[in-house]
Amino acid sequence: MKIYYYFLFRVYRFYTDKMKETQIPLFYTSAVSTAVTGFNLFTVYSFLDYMEVVKMFSGKYLILIPTMILWVITHFLFVQGKRFLKYDFKKSVKGGFLVVAYILFTAVAFIIVANFNRAKLAKGSIGNPVKTEHVQKKEPSLERKIGNWLKETF
Repeated sequence: MKIYYYFLFRVYRFYTDKMKETQIPLFYTSAVSTAVTGFNLFTVYSFLDYMEVVKMFSGKYLILIPTMILWVITHFLFVQGKRFLKYDFKKSVKGGFLVVAYILFTAVAFIIVANFNRAKLAKGSIGNPVKTEHVQKKEPSLERKIGNWLKETF
């Protein structure tokens, strides 16, 4: 838990020191923390779907509702009371690199798992091509007709 508090501390200090945010740095801290944690959880969930351990649900509510719940938990349990500031963490270059490395690892892991799932979907669509028998062909547009006439004539 101390590692998570250090992450919160570094995000908080980024917004107070670098961005000079004085009014709502706690909101930004909880929002960034929720985004990174949400990407981690969604990556794990997507990987479990790829391994066919769980079934992936579709829809925007799959992301919105758990993200809002995660934000409420993060904001009110960890950030609002400023528990992470009670540890008297010190800013260091090593800690900054670790936080940046963690965020980069999150992004890379998300992209890798997304590529696994994309390849799985492409493989599934090759085996099950879309049938176009029921699709009616539309009459070509006037522009298309003129283009075809120009090709045939000249």
